[in-house]
Amino acid sequence: MSADEHARLANSVLRVLNRIPTRPNLVMSFVDSEGITAKARLRPHEVVIEFGTANVLLVRDLSASIMSLPNTFQDIGDCAREDGARVPRRARFPVSLRDMLAVEGDYNFCAPICPMRASYVSGLVELALHGIMFHELAHILLGHLHVLERHEVPTLGKLAMEWSADAYAASLLAMSFSDKSLGGMDMVFRAFLFTSSMDYEMWQFGPVDSGNERVHPLPHHRILSAALSIQQVGARCGLRWEPKGSDLTDLIVAHRHITGSAVNVAYIEESFKKPDVQLLEYWQREIRPLAQEYALVPLLTTGPYDDYFYR
Repeated sequence: MSADEHARLANSVLRVLNRIPTRPNLVMSFVDSEGITAKARLRPHEVVIEFGTANVLLVRDLSASIMSLPNTFQDIGDCAREDGARVPRRARFPVSLRDMLAVEGDYNFCAPICPMRASYVSGLVELALHGIMFHELAHILLGHLHVLERHEVPTLGKLAMEWSADAYAASLLAMSFSDKSLGGMDMVFRAFLFTSSMDYEMWQFGPVDSGNERVHPLPHHRILSAALSIQQVGARCGLRWEPKGSDLTDLIVAHRHITGSAVNVAYIEESFKKPDVQLLEYWQREIRPLAQEYALVPLLTTGPYDDYFYR
């Protein structure tokens, strides 16, 4: 990451903290990493956000590859100028630097030919990096770190915290983005869509039980959470925004082209219609009351059952 990218992320976090009455003593640490890395943790008298330097490389590589395909996100620029044969084939969407190597074993960065699409990639990367950083900031502002330090929290509770951090990060990103238009909301959503699609579980043929404790909700549910938050911010700005139905279709097309893998389209589409109600209920019933003691901002609510998040 460049010094300018460090500064922009730090300044964005500072602008958020300046609006909070009880401001935490926050240290931002940019660390070398091989994969997507971001973590918030407590230290005596301060909180730390660690942000991996590989994040920008991975997000930029995937975003540029997707936007270099002629049959994806055709509302941006002149997609007919793109040549899909230029896009390197990968074993999967990259989550580590090793994944960025093509199937043949070398690395080639592919930027869109259309200048407007290339510029769009730059915007997506900026938004995605801010979204990752805001997710970790949300863990601090919503009181999650203190809850985990002082209480025994089961897996479902940890997943509920991750869900709420996703929702809060999406709200922060949409509110802080200067383009308060339908196209601007599309761009914010796509930044979350692209980063969430790096999770291999997005592309499985059904639910996966690896035997390990899950640390994040399913990517489908994370994307749904972001979409609902962006929709609410849009509504406050007088916009009737909804995710474009073609976005998911275009992402599936991109995944097929880049990885050559088949996907269970029916399973993916169905997953986006079903919020994880059990997780939302657990947040409202168990985690939210605990977090209220430590939170520095108002907490999200998912009840009663006719609440917005249930609909």
